Amino acid sequence: MAFRMAAEGKSDREIAMALNAAGYRTAGNQGNRLFSKDTVKGILQNRFYIGELSNGNGGYIKVKHDALVPIEVFEVAQRARELNRNHSARTTRADARLSSLSGVARCATCGATLRSFRSRGMIRLVCNTRIKNGECREKSARLDGYEEQLGKYLAAFHISEDYQERLLEAHRALGTAYDDFEIRRAKLEAALRRLKDLYQWGHKSRQEYLGECNVIQRELESLRPPTNNGESLEKLAGFLNDVGMAWDEADQRQRNRLALSLFEAVWIQNQGVLAVTPRPELRPFFDLQYEGVSHDVLHWRPRGGSGCPGANETRYMIRSA
Repeated sequence: MAFRMAAEGKSDREIAMALNAAGYRTAGNQGNRLFSKDTVKGILQNRFYIGELSNGNGGYIKVKHDALVPIEVFEVAQRARELNRNHSARTTRADARLSSLSGVARCATCGATLRSFRSRGMIRLVCNTRIKNGECREKSARLDGYEEQLGKYLAAFHISEDYQERLLEAHRALGTAYDDFEIRRAKLEAALRRLKDLYQWGHKSRQEYLGECNVIQRELESLRPPTNNGESLEKLAGFLNDVGMAWDEADQRQRNRLALSLFEAVWIQNQGVLAVTPRPELRPFFDLQYEGVSHDVLHWRPRGGSGCPGANETRYMIRSA
């Protein structure tokens, strides 16, 4: 559990908290105690878990016991921990790996996040599932191709002068945003109850239960009751009208800040941008854009029921001009 969380980019502190929440305790000379980030650090650096011990000369020797953690998971965890060092400062190597879609690009096939890397001077994105076990069929592709698609997409945004009236009409047609919020919260809470039942009945392992439970809990925590503040709408409309030009002129770090401000996810499939999931406060503007404006770039279709993580959230499909 600790190594897999590390491979997913979790910090030593986050892993310690998860282990403690799951009921695990240390078993050292000082008795059963809570895990700390320092305890986790020692575990994650220990090659004993892949069947090796230090030979005293800077190298390692193979020991009799089998590996307790797959070598692939161990190595990905080490690379992820290296990127996490000095996370608060976001300097040196971690900055060099930051791309415009870091933290927002998602694989539409398996739901995993996408990781950026450099190849022959170009930044490429690759599915994390493909890195870890090769089970995802989605191939890596150049980041600049995705950026070009998103640039066209953002350039097509135009907020008309009568947007407030159209927003009210859209809200009346779709039901109130607060109802959507309550429905989504009720569904997530019901999913938690079903997950607990499956775990208690033995249909889910502890690791599966905790992993899926954490995902649902994070989504619950991210839910915010919507508001209809006219001043806020005015600011958001102005932001969206200018965002296409801002995207064109921004560097990688600035584009990443823009992407995180706009989207909860940018869905990648077949080496292209398939869809986006906007942040909740921007969703009404995206609804308006898909009423027939900018046909060459935008095509609206809610997605759901595909079976992969995140499939039940509304996605706004993209097609190239």
